[in-house]
Amino acid sequence: EERSYKPSQALFGVVQGAQYEDLRRHAARGLAGLGFDGFGIGGALALVGNTERLLGLAEDLTLDRAPAIVWEMKIVLVMGFVTLAFLNFVWAHRLFGYCAIVMAAVPNDPDDPSAMDRASQAAALNISAARSFNRGLRNVYFALGSMTWLLGAVPLMIGVVLTVGVLFRREFASHSREVLMRNTPK
Repeated sequence: EERSYKPSQALFGVVQGAQYEDLRRHAARGLAGLGFDGFGIGGALALVGNTERLLGLAEDLTLDRAPAIVWEMKIVLVMGFVTLAFLNFVWAHRLFGYCAIVMAAVPNDPDDPSAMDRASQAAALNISAARSFNRGLRNVYFALGSMTWLLGAVPLMIGVVLTVGVLFRREFASHSREVLMRNTPK
């Protein structure tokens, strides 16, 4: 069914079945063909240390027969990147807030002796916040790339190459960078 009344919202399917493997499989098969925008993956850390459920999920995701510890490492890696991204975004948000406060404290009179000092403080906070935000974005990219490890070694290699390629293009070969670098002092 079209959701024309909320076009900007995605609809995600959630696999039900709790600890009952047969119900989870049935729910996953039923949801697969319904055309959802995505599928919610929750409780990833709850799987770590819960070998039976973890191997059940691993069996649902791939044909790989790796031991539970390997699957735990895969999930911990992805969750590590996601956690780092979250922390970097929170810190960037806080620094952008500080920057706004300091910018508001810059005197309007450019001849005021404290104007340049305050403006320099605001600039330094803004640069630090932007760096933290950029680190958060990189962690998101690497989390997405490392999720391919759940599908096996070859998808991981492809995911890493794609992730590094996207990062390189966005950081060094994008139109945005070209615009930013125009007329900058050398």
